[in-house]
Amino acid sequence: MGIKIKHKDPKSTDFSPSDIVVNVKDGTLFYKSTTGLFKVQGDNVNTTNVELVDHHKKIMIHPFYFNFPSSDNNVEKYIPSVGAGDTGLEYPYNMFISPFKGKVLKLQMYYSAPVDTGTFKVYQSPLTDIALGTAGTDPILIETQVLTSMPEDAITEVKFLNASFAKNRAVHISQQVDISTGGVTYVGGSITFEFDTST
Repeated sequence: MGIKIKHKDPKSTDFSPSDIVVNVKDGTLFYKSTTGLFKVQGDNVNTTNVELVDHHKKIMIHPFYFNFPSSDNNVEKYIPSVGAGDTGLEYPYNMFISPFKGKVLKLQMYYSAPVDTGTFKVYQSPLTDIALGTAGTDPILIETQVLTSMPEDAITEVKFLNASFAKNRAVHISQQVDISTGGVTYVGGSITFEFDTST
């Protein structure tokens, strides 16, 4: 068995299954079987970043926008996948269908008026049958976050710590905000999902 030093990633023809190759430029190790080439990458302990990669974790960022009339002040409304925010869970535009198990990592929220208090919740349907509004199908509250003093015309981040959901479920994200100014408030932002594609 030999250890070979390279300054780039090797090709499978550069060494035999009894060798190990070290790419000293990138800090990676390579070995091979009789049928494939394998790369091992560790964590650089001289940085605070963790360089390990889980290829089954995928991030999806979903943008949204809706108008928020003053009549909706302190009313729980669902952040829409498309269209206007609404209070009804049964509407398809008030849900996200999870293709894999995952979690809501955060919301990025923009309001055109100052928010005194904002309550943000993540729900999931209890069953893969998402005909909500019928007996036994009330959504399950997963996590609640409350923020105060959200400034106007600025981006506020709402981080969720454990907003995990199952595969093939309807996921609902709601906001209930107290905006003391009258008129229409314009709301925009994005939802960051993390999916485990191995499920």
